[in-house]
Amino acid sequence: MGKQLRFYRETGTGLEEIEMAGIEMGKGFMSAIGVSAPLKDYVTNSNDMRAGIQYCQFTPKQDERQLTLTFYIKGSTQEEYETNKNAFYAMLYGGDVILAVPSRRSEVYRLKYKSGVSYDETRNGCFSQYAAKFTEPDPTNRAGLPV
Repeated sequence: MGKQLRFYRETGTGLEEIEMAGIEMGKGFMSAIGVSAPLKDYVTNSNDMRAGIQYCQFTPKQDERQLTLTFYIKGSTQEEYETNKNAFYAMLYGGDVILAVPSRRSEVYRLKYKSGVSYDETRNGCFSQYAAKFTEPDPTNRAGLPV
């Protein structure tokens, strides 16, 4: 099973942790969050008087990235599961999802929730797997927690 995640919200003085019970990293979570961000398009000049294409000399910048993360939602009873799921959905519908992965405690991922991709619930109604699409607007902005 996955590990517990830590969720946060921005305050005027920094980050404040949000209690989010029963939400863990799903299958492929670390692989998805670990993928590097793409680069923005290069500035080019395609002049008919010259062969090929000319690239402007500058340091490339990282672009926003799209990622799909899978979460496990758990509860020891159906009622607890529903409470955990509803709290998780409420946080997602807030738009801004700020999370930290236990093994990368110094990095905080600031994500924008886009949509759900898939949902699979067990028959006993106490466990599900939920995949969601996010955008990370600025992959260079991951600071925020003391090491």
